[in-house]
Amino acid sequence: MIQSLQNPKVVQFIQENLHVKPTDLILGAHKYPELPIKEIAVQIESRQQIQKKLPKWYANPKLLFPKKSNLEQASSEFTAEFKANLVQGKSVLDLTGGSGVDTFAFSKVFEQVDYVEPNVELCALARHNFKVLNANINVIESTAEEFLQLNQKSYDLIYIDPSRRNTTNQRLIALEDYEPNVIALNDALSEISDKILIKASPMLDIQKALGQLRDVSKVFCVSVDNEMKEVLFLIDHQHKAEEVNIICHNLGNPKAATFTFSMDEEDHASSEFSEPKSYIYDPYTCIKKGGGFKLFGKRFRLGKLSTNTHLYTSSEFIEQVPARVFKVIKHISSDSKSIKKVSDNGAINVISKNHPLNANQIKKKYRLKDGGNQFLIFCSDQNQKQILLCEMLTS
Repeated sequence: MIQSLQNPKVVQFIQENLHVKPTDLILGAHKYPELPIKEIAVQIESRQQIQKKLPKWYANPKLLFPKKSNLEQASSEFTAEFKANLVQGKSVLDLTGGSGVDTFAFSKVFEQVDYVEPNVELCALARHNFKVLNANINVIESTAEEFLQLNQKSYDLIYIDPSRRNTTNQRLIALEDYEPNVIALNDALSEISDKILIKASPMLDIQKALGQLRDVSKVFCVSVDNEMKEVLFLIDHQHKAEEVNIICHNLGNPKAATFTFSMDEEDHASSEFSEPKSYIYDPYTCIKKGGGFKLFGKRFRLGKLSTNTHLYTSSEFIEQVPARVFKVIKHISSDSKSIKKVSDNGAINVISKNHPLNANQIKKKYRLKDGGNQFLIFCSDQNQKQILLCEMLTS
Protein backbone atom coordinates (compact mmCIF):
# COMPACT_ATOMS: atom_id res chain seq x y z
CA MET A 1 0.00 0.00 0.00
CA ILE A 2 2.74 2.47 0.95
CA GLN A 3 4.76 1.71 -2.15
CA SER A 4 1.82 2.35 -4.49
CA LEU A 5 1.03 5.65 -2.74
CA GLN A 6 4.63 6.79 -3.27
CA ASN A 7 4.23 6.61 -7.05
CA PRO A 8 4.79 10.17 -8.39
CA LYS A 9 1.57 9.98 -10.43
CA VAL A 10 -0.39 9.02 -7.30
CA VAL A 11 1.23 11.79 -5.23
CA GLN A 12 0.35 14.32 -7.94
CA PHE A 13 -3.23 13.01 -8.20
CA ILE A 14 -3.72 13.38 -4.43
CA GLN A 15 -2.40 16.96 -4.48
CA GLU A 16 -4.66 17.88 -7.39
CA ASN A 17 -7.78 16.42 -5.70
CA LEU A 18 -7.40 17.61 -2.11
CA HIS A 19 -10.73 19.46 -2.25
CA VAL A 20 -12.70 16.61 -3.80
CA LYS A 21 -15.12 14.56 -1.67
CA PRO A 22 -13.51 11.14 -1.06
CA THR A 23 -16.87 9.41 -1.62
CA ASP A 24 -17.12 11.01 -5.08
CA LEU A 25 -13.70 9.62 -5.95
CA ILE A 26 -14.68 6.11 -4.89
CA LEU A 27 -17.94 6.27 -6.84
CA GLY A 28 -15.97 7.34 -9.89
CA ALA A 29 -13.15 4.82 -9.42
CA HIS A 30 -13.87 3.28 -12.86
CA LYS A 31 -12.50 6.46 -14.44
CA TYR A 32 -9.04 5.73 -13.00
CA PRO A 33 -8.42 1.99 -13.43
CA GLU A 34 -4.66 2.46 -13.11
CA LEU A 35 -4.88 4.16 -9.69
CA PRO A 36 -5.52 2.71 -6.17
CA ILE A 37 -8.53 4.96 -5.64
CA LYS A 38 -9.66 3.49 -2.29
CA GLU A 39 -6.23 4.15 -0.74
CA ILE A 40 -6.09 7.58 -2.39
CA ALA A 41 -9.52 8.46 -0.94
CA VAL A 42 -8.23 7.62 2.55
CA GLN A 43 -5.25 9.93 2.05
CA ILE A 44 -7.41 12.79 0.80
CA GLU A 45 -9.95 12.42 3.62
CA SER A 46 -7.17 12.33 6.22
CA ARG A 47 -5.40 15.33 4.72
CA GLN A 48 -8.66 17.29 4.74
CA GLN A 49 -9.00 16.54 8.45
CA ILE A 50 -5.47 17.55 9.46
CA GLN A 51 -5.08 20.68 7.32
CA LYS A 52 -5.52 23.07 10.25
CA LYS A 53 -4.25 20.76 12.98
CA LEU A 54 -1.01 19.79 11.20
CA PRO A 55 -0.33 22.45 8.56
CA LYS A 56 3.36 21.54 8.11
CA TRP A 57 2.53 17.85 7.66
CA TYR A 58 -0.31 18.75 5.30
CA ALA A 59 2.10 20.82 3.18
CA ASN A 60 4.45 17.86 2.70
CA PRO A 61 3.12 15.78 -0.26
CA LYS A 62 5.36 12.81 0.57
CA LEU A 63 3.84 12.13 3.99
CA LEU A 64 1.18 9.42 4.29
CA PHE A 65 -1.64 9.28 6.80
CA PRO A 66 -3.77 6.59 8.45
CA LYS A 67 -7.53 6.64 8.12
CA LYS A 68 -9.49 9.51 9.60
CA SER A 69 -10.50 7.67 12.80
CA ASN A 70 -6.83 7.09 13.70
CA LEU A 71 -6.13 10.82 13.45
CA GLU A 72 -8.92 12.07 15.73
CA GLN A 73 -6.80 11.78 18.87
CA ALA A 74 -3.58 13.03 17.25
CA SER A 75 -2.04 16.13 18.80
CA SER A 76 -1.81 19.35 16.85
CA GLU A 77 1.61 20.72 15.93
CA PHE A 78 1.09 23.41 18.57
CA THR A 79 0.42 21.01 21.44
CA ALA A 80 3.02 18.45 20.29
CA GLU A 81 5.79 21.07 20.33
CA PHE A 82 4.57 22.33 23.70
CA LYS A 83 4.81 18.84 25.25
CA ALA A 84 8.22 18.15 23.73
CA ASN A 85 9.70 21.07 25.67
CA LEU A 86 8.26 20.30 29.11
CA VAL A 87 11.05 17.92 30.20
CA GLN A 88 14.77 18.01 29.43
CA GLY A 89 16.76 14.87 28.76
CA LYS A 90 18.38 12.68 26.14
CA SER A 91 16.01 9.72 25.81
CA VAL A 92 12.24 9.47 25.52
CA LEU A 93 9.84 6.56 25.11
CA ASP A 94 6.53 7.22 23.35
CA LEU A 95 4.60 4.20 24.56
CA THR A 96 1.51 4.92 22.45
CA GLY A 97 3.00 6.06 19.14
CA GLY A 98 -0.15 6.30 17.00
CA SER A 99 0.17 8.82 14.18
CA GLY A 100 3.66 9.78 15.36
CA VAL A 101 3.00 13.52 15.65
CA ASP A 102 4.10 13.72 19.28
CA THR A 103 6.99 11.32 18.67
CA PHE A 104 8.33 13.52 15.88
CA ALA A 105 8.10 16.61 18.10
CA PHE A 106 10.09 14.79 20.81
CA SER A 107 12.73 13.80 18.24
CA LYS A 108 13.56 17.46 17.65
CA VAL A 109 14.46 17.85 21.34
CA PHE A 110 15.63 14.39 22.51
CA GLU A 111 18.60 12.46 21.05
CA GLN A 112 17.12 8.96 21.46
CA VAL A 113 13.44 8.35 20.71
CA ASP A 114 11.56 5.03 20.79
CA TYR A 115 8.08 4.77 19.26
CA VAL A 116 5.93 1.82 20.43
CA GLU A 117 2.68 0.91 18.67
CA PRO A 118 0.79 -2.41 18.28
CA ASN A 119 -0.98 -1.48 15.02
CA VAL A 120 0.95 -2.89 12.03
CA GLU A 121 -0.33 -0.27 9.58
CA LEU A 122 0.45 2.64 11.90
CA CYS A 123 3.99 1.33 12.41
CA ALA A 124 4.52 1.06 8.67
CA LEU A 125 3.26 4.60 8.10
CA ALA A 126 5.40 5.89 10.98
CA ARG A 127 8.55 4.33 9.53
CA HIS A 128 7.80 5.92 6.16
CA ASN A 129 6.97 9.36 7.59
CA PHE A 130 9.93 9.48 9.96
CA LYS A 131 12.21 8.69 7.01
CA VAL A 132 10.60 11.47 4.95
CA LEU A 133 11.00 13.86 7.90
CA ASN A 134 14.62 12.75 8.41
CA ALA A 135 13.82 11.87 12.03
CA ASN A 136 15.99 9.34 13.86
CA ILE A 137 13.22 7.39 15.64
CA ASN A 138 13.22 3.69 16.50
CA VAL A 139 9.84 2.13 15.61
CA ILE A 140 8.82 -0.89 17.71
CA GLU A 141 5.72 -2.92 16.85
CA SER A 142 4.38 -4.01 20.24
CA THR A 143 1.70 -3.40 22.83
CA ALA A 144 2.73 -1.23 25.75
CA GLU A 145 2.39 -4.18 28.15
CA GLU A 146 4.54 -6.52 26.04
CA PHE A 147 7.20 -3.88 25.54
CA LEU A 148 7.48 -3.19 29.27
CA GLN A 149 7.84 -6.91 30.02
CA LEU A 150 10.80 -7.31 27.63
CA ASN A 151 12.43 -3.90 27.86
CA GLN A 152 15.85 -3.53 29.53
CA LYS A 153 16.39 0.19 28.90
CA SER A 154 15.72 3.25 31.05
CA TYR A 155 14.52 6.62 29.80
CA ASP A 156 14.61 10.26 30.87
CA LEU A 157 10.91 10.53 29.99
CA ILE A 158 8.02 8.21 29.16
CA TYR A 159 5.13 9.73 27.24
CA ILE A 160 1.72 8.05 27.13
CA ASP A 161 -1.32 9.13 25.14
CA PRO A 162 -3.68 6.19 25.78
CA SER A 163 -6.63 5.43 23.52
CA ARG A 164 -9.82 7.08 24.72
CA ARG A 165 -12.27 5.11 22.58
CA ASN A 166 -13.77 1.70 23.39
CA THR A 167 -14.58 -1.11 20.96
CA THR A 168 -17.89 0.56 20.00
CA ASN A 169 -16.08 3.89 19.37
CA GLN A 170 -17.54 5.60 22.45
CA ARG A 171 -15.45 8.34 24.09
CA LEU A 172 -13.83 7.39 27.41
CA ILE A 173 -13.13 9.95 30.12
CA ALA A 174 -11.78 8.20 33.23
CA LEU A 175 -8.13 7.09 33.44
CA GLU A 176 -9.02 3.53 34.42
CA ASP A 177 -10.94 3.07 31.16
CA TYR A 178 -8.07 4.05 28.85
CA GLU A 179 -6.03 1.60 26.78
CA PRO A 180 -3.40 1.02 28.01
CA ASN A 181 -4.46 1.41 31.63
CA VAL A 182 -1.92 3.92 32.96
CA ILE A 183 -2.90 3.24 36.56
CA ALA A 184 -2.21 -0.50 36.24
CA LEU A 185 1.11 0.21 34.50
CA ASN A 186 2.31 2.72 37.07
CA ASP A 187 4.84 0.41 38.82
CA ALA A 188 6.29 -0.92 35.56
CA LEU A 189 6.71 2.61 34.21
CA SER A 190 8.36 3.84 37.38
CA GLU A 191 11.04 1.16 37.12
CA ILE A 192 12.43 2.58 33.87
CA SER A 193 11.87 6.33 34.25
CA ASP A 194 11.53 8.94 36.98
CA LYS A 195 9.41 11.15 34.75
CA ILE A 196 6.15 10.13 33.07
CA LEU A 197 3.95 12.46 31.03
CA ILE A 198 0.34 11.33 30.57
CA LYS A 199 -2.07 12.95 28.12
CA ALA A 200 -5.72 12.69 29.17
CA SER A 201 -9.13 13.75 27.96
CA PRO A 202 -10.01 17.46 28.28
CA MET A 203 -13.16 16.25 30.08
CA LEU A 204 -11.23 14.37 32.77
CA ASP A 205 -11.94 15.02 36.47
CA ILE A 206 -8.52 16.36 37.54
CA GLN A 207 -9.03 15.87 41.27
CA LYS A 208 -10.12 12.25 40.81
CA ALA A 209 -7.09 11.56 38.61
CA LEU A 210 -4.72 13.09 41.17
CA GLY A 211 -6.07 10.57 43.68
CA GLN A 212 -5.30 7.70 41.28
CA LEU A 213 -1.75 8.67 40.24
CA ARG A 214 1.37 8.77 42.41
CA ASP A 215 3.94 11.59 42.58
CA VAL A 216 2.24 14.02 40.19
CA SER A 217 4.24 17.25 40.31
CA LYS A 218 2.40 19.31 37.68
CA VAL A 219 -0.88 19.30 35.79
CA PHE A 220 -0.99 21.19 32.51
CA CYS A 221 -4.34 22.37 31.15
CA VAL A 222 -3.74 23.27 27.51
CA SER A 223 -6.02 25.16 25.15
CA VAL A 224 -5.34 26.45 21.64
CA ASP A 225 -7.01 29.72 20.67
CA ASN A 226 -9.23 29.26 23.74
CA GLU A 227 -10.42 25.79 22.77
CA MET A 228 -9.60 23.21 25.43
CA LYS A 229 -7.38 20.47 23.98
CA GLU A 230 -5.42 18.47 26.56
CA VAL A 231 -4.91 17.74 30.23
CA LEU A 232 -1.36 16.54 30.96
CA PHE A 233 -0.07 14.94 34.16
CA LEU A 234 3.67 15.11 34.81
CA ILE A 235 4.81 12.47 37.28
CA ASP A 236 8.24 13.02 38.83
CA HIS A 237 9.31 10.26 41.22
CA GLN A 238 12.65 11.91 41.95
CA HIS A 239 11.29 15.30 42.99
CA LYS A 240 8.09 14.65 44.88
CA ALA A 241 6.00 17.79 45.21
CA GLU A 242 4.18 18.73 48.40
CA GLU A 243 1.72 20.74 46.34
CA VAL A 244 0.71 19.94 42.77
CA ASN A 245 0.95 22.97 40.50
CA ILE A 246 -1.88 23.50 38.02
CA ILE A 247 -0.41 25.27 34.99
CA CYS A 248 -2.88 26.66 32.47
CA HIS A 249 -1.67 27.58 28.98
CA ASN A 250 -3.66 29.12 26.14
CA LEU A 251 -1.45 28.54 23.10
CA GLY A 252 -1.69 30.60 19.95
CA ASN A 253 -2.45 33.85 21.77
CA PRO A 254 0.07 36.72 21.99
CA LYS A 255 -1.38 37.88 25.31
CA ALA A 256 0.32 36.62 28.50
CA ALA A 257 -1.82 33.51 28.65
CA THR A 258 -0.35 31.39 31.42
CA PHE A 259 -1.94 31.02 34.85
CA THR A 260 -0.32 28.86 37.55
CA PHE A 261 -1.61 27.96 41.00
CA SER A 262 -1.90 25.14 43.51
CA MET A 263 -5.18 23.74 44.80
CA ASP A 264 -4.12 24.72 48.31
CA GLU A 265 -3.89 28.36 47.18
CA GLU A 266 -7.31 28.08 45.57
CA ASP A 267 -8.82 26.48 48.67
CA HIS A 268 -7.56 29.31 50.89
CA ALA A 269 -8.56 32.15 48.55
CA SER A 270 -11.86 34.02 48.69
CA SER A 271 -13.86 35.89 46.06
CA GLU A 272 -15.08 39.46 46.18
CA PHE A 273 -18.46 39.59 44.50
CA SER A 274 -19.74 42.45 42.41
CA GLU A 275 -22.54 43.36 40.08
CA PRO A 276 -21.39 43.90 36.47
CA LYS A 277 -19.24 47.00 35.99
CA SER A 278 -17.75 48.50 32.81
CA TYR A 279 -15.65 45.48 31.81
CA ILE A 280 -16.38 41.74 31.84
CA TYR A 281 -13.62 39.09 31.84
CA ASP A 282 -14.24 35.51 30.70
CA PRO A 283 -11.17 33.40 31.70
CA TYR A 284 -9.64 31.19 29.05
CA THR A 285 -11.05 27.66 28.98
CA CYS A 286 -7.79 26.18 30.26
CA ILE A 287 -8.07 28.26 33.46
CA LYS A 288 -11.67 27.23 34.00
CA LYS A 289 -10.67 23.61 33.45
CA GLY A 290 -7.92 23.97 36.04
CA GLY A 291 -10.42 25.30 38.59
CA GLY A 292 -8.65 28.46 39.76
CA PHE A 293 -11.87 30.43 40.09
CA LYS A 294 -11.26 32.32 43.35
CA LEU A 295 -7.57 33.00 42.69
CA PHE A 296 -8.30 34.41 39.25
CA GLY A 297 -10.34 37.25 40.70
CA LYS A 298 -7.94 37.80 43.59
CA ARG A 299 -4.76 38.01 41.48
CA PHE A 300 -6.18 40.49 39.00
CA ARG A 301 -8.29 42.40 41.55
CA LEU A 302 -11.52 41.60 39.78
CA GLY A 303 -15.00 41.23 41.20
CA LYS A 304 -16.74 37.91 40.54
CA LEU A 305 -20.37 38.02 39.46
CA SER A 306 -21.38 35.09 41.67
CA THR A 307 -20.08 31.81 43.06
CA ASN A 308 -21.29 29.82 40.05
CA THR A 309 -20.92 32.52 37.40
CA HIS A 310 -17.30 32.38 36.33
CA LEU A 311 -17.28 35.88 34.91
CA TYR A 312 -15.34 38.77 36.46
CA THR A 313 -15.68 42.52 36.30
CA SER A 314 -13.86 45.81 36.84
CA SER A 315 -14.54 49.54 36.45
CA GLU A 316 -11.24 50.14 34.64
CA PHE A 317 -9.76 48.04 31.84
CA ILE A 318 -6.95 45.77 33.12
CA GLU A 319 -4.48 44.61 30.48
CA GLN A 320 -2.81 41.19 30.27
CA VAL A 321 -5.61 39.33 32.01
CA PRO A 322 -5.68 35.82 30.45
CA ALA A 323 -9.29 36.11 29.35
CA ARG A 324 -11.68 37.29 26.70
CA VAL A 325 -12.50 40.88 27.66
CA PHE A 326 -15.78 42.65 26.92
CA LYS A 327 -16.79 46.27 27.35
CA VAL A 328 -20.33 46.66 28.63
CA ILE A 329 -22.39 48.97 26.43
CA LYS A 330 -25.63 48.72 28.40
CA HIS A 331 -27.93 46.44 30.34
CA ILE A 332 -30.84 44.95 28.37
CA SER A 333 -34.26 43.87 29.60
CA SER A 334 -35.42 40.36 28.79
CA ASP A 335 -38.35 41.26 26.54
CA SER A 336 -38.10 40.30 22.87
CA LYS A 337 -38.43 43.90 21.64
CA SER A 338 -35.36 45.08 23.56
CA ILE A 339 -33.28 42.15 22.38
CA LYS A 340 -34.37 42.44 18.75
CA LYS A 341 -33.59 46.16 18.87
CA VAL A 342 -29.90 45.62 19.65
CA SER A 343 -29.40 42.80 17.14
CA ASP A 344 -28.55 43.37 13.49
CA ASN A 345 -31.54 41.74 11.73
CA GLY A 346 -31.50 39.01 14.35
CA ALA A 347 -27.70 38.54 14.14
CA ILE A 348 -25.76 38.90 17.38
CA ASN A 349 -23.35 36.67 19.30
CA VAL A 350 -24.80 35.03 22.41
CA ILE A 351 -22.97 33.87 25.55
CA SER A 352 -24.73 32.12 28.44
CA LYS A 353 -23.10 31.76 31.87
CA ASN A 354 -25.03 30.39 34.86
CA HIS A 355 -28.34 31.15 33.16
CA PRO A 356 -31.39 28.84 32.98
CA LEU A 357 -31.11 28.74 29.16
CA ASN A 358 -28.00 27.83 27.22
CA ALA A 359 -26.86 29.86 24.20
CA ASN A 360 -28.70 27.71 21.64
CA GLN A 361 -31.93 27.83 23.62
CA ILE A 362 -31.63 31.61 23.91
CA LYS A 363 -31.08 32.00 20.17
CA LYS A 364 -34.10 29.81 19.47
CA LYS A 365 -36.31 31.68 21.95
CA TYR A 366 -35.46 35.13 20.59
CA ARG A 367 -34.90 34.02 16.96
CA LEU A 368 -31.29 35.11 16.94
CA LYS A 369 -28.34 33.91 14.90
CA ASP A 370 -24.60 34.34 15.39
CA GLY A 371 -23.08 37.34 13.65
CA GLY A 372 -22.15 40.96 13.95
CA ASN A 373 -19.56 42.53 16.23
CA GLN A 374 -21.55 42.68 19.45
CA PHE A 375 -22.37 40.15 22.15
CA LEU A 376 -25.31 39.52 24.43
CA ILE A 377 -24.14 37.96 27.69
CA PHE A 378 -26.92 36.21 29.62
CA CYS A 379 -25.73 35.58 33.18
CA SER A 380 -26.54 35.82 36.89
CA ASP A 381 -24.86 37.91 39.56
CA GLN A 382 -25.41 37.48 43.31
CA ASN A 383 -28.85 39.08 43.17
CA GLN A 384 -30.46 38.68 39.76
CA LYS A 385 -30.26 37.57 36.15
CA GLN A 386 -28.50 39.96 33.81
CA ILE A 387 -28.44 40.55 30.06
CA LEU A 388 -25.46 42.64 28.99
CA LEU A 389 -24.90 44.15 25.57
CA CYS A 390 -21.13 44.15 25.05
CA GLU A 391 -18.37 44.54 22.51
CA MET A 392 -15.29 42.29 22.62
CA LEU A 393 -12.02 44.09 23.30
CA THR A 394 -9.64 41.12 23.34
CA SER A 395 -10.12 37.47 22.41
